[in-house]
Amino acid sequence: MLPSNMELKNILDDLSVNEVSNFNLLFNKYINNWKDDFKYESKIAENYLKSIITSSATNQEEFYQKFLEKFKVVMVSQKAKIFEAKTSSRLLIGLGASSIFENSISLHPIYGVPYIPGSSLKGEFRDYYIHFLILYKNNFNASIIDNLIEEPELFDNGNLNETILAQKHKIASDQMSFLKSIADKLKEAKRIFGDQEKEGEIIFYDAYPENFPKLEMDIMTPHYGDYYGGSSSPGDWMMPVPIKFLAIKEKNTFLFSIRNRKRDIDDEIFKHFQYMLNMHGVGAKTAVNYGYFEIVDSKIINDIEKKVEQQQNEKKMESMGPLEKEIYAIENKNTEVENVVIFNNLDSRIQEEQSKLAQALKSYWEKIGKWSGGSKKQKRKVEKIKGILGE
Repeated sequence: MLPSNMELKNILDDLSVNEVSNFNLLFNKYINNWKDDFKYESKIAENYLKSIITSSATNQEEFYQKFLEKFKVVMVSQKAKIFEAKTSSRLLIGLGASSIFENSISLHPIYGVPYIPGSSLKGEFRDYYIHFLILYKNNFNASIIDNLIEEPELFDNGNLNETILAQKHKIASDQMSFLKSIADKLKEAKRIFGDQEKEGEIIFYDAYPENFPKLEMDIMTPHYGDYYGGSSSPGDWMMPVPIKFLAIKEKNTFLFSIRNRKRDIDDEIFKHFQYMLNMHGVGAKTAVNYGYFEIVDSKIINDIEKKVEQQQNEKKMESMGPLEKEIYAIENKNTEVENVVIFNNLDSRIQEEQSKLAQALKSYWEKIGKWSGGSKKQKRKVEKIKGILGE
């Protein structure tokens, strides 16, 4: 990434980080961490990172919360499996992506919040699936399995295509017997993840935080920088170089969503996806306890389902005539008092409307248990409805 031009540098120097409302812009576009000789200045970058994690951009949630609410509704209406999970350790997502800093973080391009891309979750689950559901306790080469899943001609009439395996993938005869033993698992993997010609059935959506997650400074200290750069052999005389970067703190809650394109998501796949988050983690440095989640038991799905049902009902009512709206309201929306008002005005309605409204009132009272019981007053109402309906 090139240094800013002088005109832009002067503008940036006069602008406070608290005047920028989008954290993605602060992280990826704002800083000029270059000295006059165009050399990267790590100390400027470190101080800048410290300043932006407490800036006002981390509190600009109004538009993001509106987006998140709509996203939840869409997920429920699409019959996705959604759940919340809380970080039980620090989380590093997008650490190796291109950045003006030495390390990066995945930030939503529009809302600026740290998030987990669906492509990352799919890749993590694919790796988990290969190692723990296909090759569990077997030392067969995982990269071969990964390539075979991508092979569109892996199966011929339901059986492994041994010609393709031998000629294209150079599978030896002693490996062939093992592949035959896991043929069903390979079929299932292709169904889930797809191959070079066919998309997989399972969609892994981006995982979004419930609120802008708390961030903190983290550090790694490579001891052999020149060796890693290819300019020297490793040696104890080399100086360690501390590198600061941003991490998502523990106890931040994220919303995860997965869906099957063709039918309801398999319970087994859903449980394994949650298990992966809990026991194997996602993102960078999972081997040293980064990226692990604790599944949260929340009522989020029920709340969203009620909201989706309400929106669907409102949309349905828009296409109804006045009488249809009144009948629908009696059966699904009105309070008891509102329905009593309709009952008291039945005599003023024409016969056809009377019958339809009476039937709606009967359905309502049956639903709340007042059709065959209740006070004397209620019994008189029921008798009148029966008279209108000819019962």
